[in-house]
Amino acid sequence: MVLRKPYGFLIKHFKMIHLVLTVLYIYLAMKVNNMLRYYNNFIAGKESKLNAIKYATNYYLIAIILSIAICLVIYALMRYKKKPKLFYVVLMAIYLAITLVIIFAQGGLNTIYIGEVSSKELRLYHDLLQIIIIFQYLTILVTLIRGLGFDIKKFNFKEDIAELQLDVTDNEEVELTIGSTEGILRRIRRQLRELKYYYKENKLFIDVIGILFTVIIVLSIIVNIKIVHKSFKEGEEVSTDKYSFTVTNSYLTNKSFDGDSISDANNTFLLAQIFIYSKVGRTELNTGNITLKTEHNTYTINTRYTTLFKDVGVGFKDQIISTPRSFLFIFVISNAELKDKMQIHYIGDIKIDLNPINLDKSVKTTNLQIGESIDLGKTVLSSGKIAINRFDVKNSYTYNYEYEIYGKKYTSKLNIISPNKTILYLNLTNQNIRGISDYDLIKTYGTIKYKIADTEFTIKTPINKTPTSYKDGIFIEVDKQMEQATSIWIEFNIRNQKYIYTLK
Repeated sequence: MVLRKPYGFLIKHFKMIHLVLTVLYIYLAMKVNNMLRYYNNFIAGKESKLNAIKYATNYYLIAIILSIAICLVIYALMRYKKKPKLFYVVLMAIYLAITLVIIFAQGGLNTIYIGEVSSKELRLYHDLLQIIIIFQYLTILVTLIRGLGFDIKKFNFKEDIAELQLDVTDNEEVELTIGSTEGILRRIRRQLRELKYYYKENKLFIDVIGILFTVIIVLSIIVNIKIVHKSFKEGEEVSTDKYSFTVTNSYLTNKSFDGDSISDANNTFLLAQIFIYSKVGRTELNTGNITLKTEHNTYTINTRYTTLFKDVGVGFKDQIISTPRSFLFIFVISNAELKDKMQIHYIGDIKIDLNPINLDKSVKTTNLQIGESIDLGKTVLSSGKIAINRFDVKNSYTYNYEYEIYGKKYTSKLNIISPNKTILYLNLTNQNIRGISDYDLIKTYGTIKYKIADTEFTIKTPINKTPTSYKDGIFIEVDKQMEQATSIWIEFNIRNQKYIYTLK
């Protein structure tokens, strides 16, 4: 096959060729940077999975093929003129590696668009793109310097044109043959010598690039440890592609809501209270993605005991995740690991450090009077306040209420009575405690007690007599003899917190 020698053209346009190479590398860096930014935003929950397909294009292949072809041609020229050519071999190797990473990362984009990718895989795609973008910036810098004619003797091609001894023979036709090559060892030694000479002549430039590269790598490692792969703490919001959640509290207990022991001597329940919502509408949470890890074992969610901790929260058992809501995720762990470091893991990659509170240790008792508030933020209820403003005990109550018929309003009276018992009226201030009604608050957490002389009585099954239209308190059916009580109080037992509310 007969080809025309291109050396004259290449030498005369050496700078321009490097500028073209620089433009191609800048284009590729922009593509990789766009993909990296998408992965960053997707991991942070700021980007929709439907946008992944926009970044999964193949136009970059044209730029890579052109850049490698240019490097091959320049390599041939440098070899023919016995000039250092290692740099172009490195360029081709780097961009072949970059091609593989881009193909791999685009596979991840396609998977995101049509399915679900684990957090661990997302981090891998992100880290690989972050690494190759550093190499791309370095190659852009070096090729741009050569394209602009930076005053480094070896690549000052105004002088090199003369040194290369360009003459008419460089435009002659030449027979291209494929045959034997020099020995591998000889070529390796020659390349090492050229590399050594190249370093000596450009020591300052290479040292600066090396320092910058080292700084970038160190900063990248720090960012990955402290930001990308960091462990979260209770109370910190964690964002994934589908969900946003916060581990608000964690507890250890062996007792159910009624105080009965429910665990054997070897195990304890760990309750993780997680506030969670879906970013993609109604969805089913894969409970296998959430695990509890100690220093010795990994535990999965246990859904058998969800009703036993209703005083702490709503146990999770295959509920649909949509609007923001708090659930209790239950794990049964070995007592031997209670002093271990504990973490909630999501898809094995996101880690939340736990600092569980033991609810079975010493119970704190607080005494209150009418008008004083209970701060439920210090209990397992996490937030809210309640206060009993006033009370009354008698066998009947009457109140006025309004109703409407055909657009006309009427006022009527309603009697609240209990023929064989009596009525306890309570006016409470309930500041949005998980949407729990006043009566449910008393029924779930409270015990009504009273004394006649020195004898103590307990209302075991308080019955709600409050009309649905009444909004200024609750009416509870109690024992008739409470009307003669010398003292009345309500005990609120909220796990390790006990509040004694004295009414009389």
